[in-house]
Parts: sequence; C-alpha cells; structure tokens
Amino acid sequence: MKLEERKGYFSIESIGDDGKAITAFVSRELVSNVLAKRGEWMTKQLQHLVPIALKSPDAIFEGLRDKHDLWRAHILNKRFTFNFIGTPARRVEPKTGTVFVVYLNADRVVYNWAVVENDKDDPRFPENFEKRFGKERLRGPEISR
Repeated sequence: MKLEERKGYFSIESIGDDGKAITAFVSRELVSNVLAKRGEWMTKQLQHLVPIALKSPDAIFEGLRDKHDLWRAHILNKRFTFNFIGTPARRVEPKTGTVFVVYLNADRVVYNWAVVENDKDDPRFPENFEKRFGKERLRGPEISR
C-alpha cells in the first residue's frame, strides 16, 4: 500500500472500518511534544505500540460517547509495553488487566494513546467499553492481518 502524505504529519499504515488498509497520521508537533515532555516510555509506545494497534487492532470502536461521533478507538491486547520508571525505557511484559488504546479523530489523526484498565466482563476491551464507545466497527478475526 502506498501511504497517503500530508504536510506536517508522519504517515502510518492503518486499518479502516471496512478492514481495508488506510493511512493514519501523527502530527510532527505531537511527536516533538512527546519527545520533549512525556518521557522515553511514551516515545517508545508511539514508536512501537501505536503502529501495531493501527495496523493490527483487536477491535475498532466508532464514536467516543463523551467526545465526537466519528472518532475511532483502536484496541490492542498488548503483547508488550515499556517501563516508565528509569532510563532507558525497556520492553517489558504488559500489566495484567490492561489493554492499549489509540484514539484517532475524524481526519484519521492520532491524538492520544493510553494503557487502560480492561473490562471485568470482557477483558479484551477497555473498562466500560459499551458505555464509553459508540458502535463496534471491527473485531479481531474480521480484520485481515
């Protein structure tokens, strides 16, 4: 897939609602802010986990109920993460009971990502996912990997 380009952004291969490849974007300004203010572990998450969550998510939800309807959340049941204590950040086992979420706006721009607690009834998804998100767009096996 040829990645779409946008001035002021890095392009990352992603999966769209229909399971087909699309381009997502990360602003160069966000990357600079992460490097300067959020620490090496957040930089490592951006570098390693965000692309996996965008390209091979375990689920995609549409609409954040407290935000905007067209925003997306890509859910990844983490295979690894990075420690946030000490330098340099090291790859470590993920904390039990958590999932990784990448948030994109309607223009397919990544605006945040986080490690969040999982749902007690369905640990593959974030806590209270049925209340936090609008509709589920794709789930694991429906997404070609």
